[in-house]
Amino acid sequence: MLLGLEGFEGHVMPYLVLRLIHLIGDLGAVTDDKFDPQASIRKHTTKIASRRMRKELTAGNIIPLILELKEFLSKTPERLNGVFEKLSKNQMWFKVDTIDEQVFLKGLYQVANRITVGLIVSALIIGAAMMMNIETQFKVFGYPGLAILMFLAAAIFGLYLFVKIFITDAKDE
Repeated sequence: MLLGLEGFEGHVMPYLVLRLIHLIGDLGAVTDDKFDPQASIRKHTTKIASRRMRKELTAGNIIPLILELKEFLSKTPERLNGVFEKLSKNQMWFKVDTIDEQVFLKGLYQVANRITVGLIVSALIIGAAMMMNIETQFKVFGYPGLAILMFLAAAIFGLYLFVKIFITDAKDE
């Protein structure tokens, strides 16, 4: 059991080890200014690994591995002969499942178009909001006319995008 973290799996383990290294470096900096955590880890890694290997590689663990390797190597010529025989008789084939590129690209284009329209709508809204403070002669509902027109265009584009998304998604299902 390395560092007492045997039960951790996946992406948690590397994070914990890196966090531990960081904490060792901080602790070393507090206790000794000349402490180099990387050099210390390099120095002790081989000792820890060799101790762990000695503990795990006992005669009881090695003998089944050797017997399994012997069986594998003894059957290898038969297996190779079978493979070469099938190859010579043209009886071997490979089945490859791939993605449908057309469907993938269509979905990618839809996402890109929706993002683009969303950015345009958000730019119209932000531009209109910034223009609300500018006084002009042209007013609609008591607000600057160009800003209100930009808000209306953003609303229309937003509704268009909303309806288009639901219509195309309903057709695809």
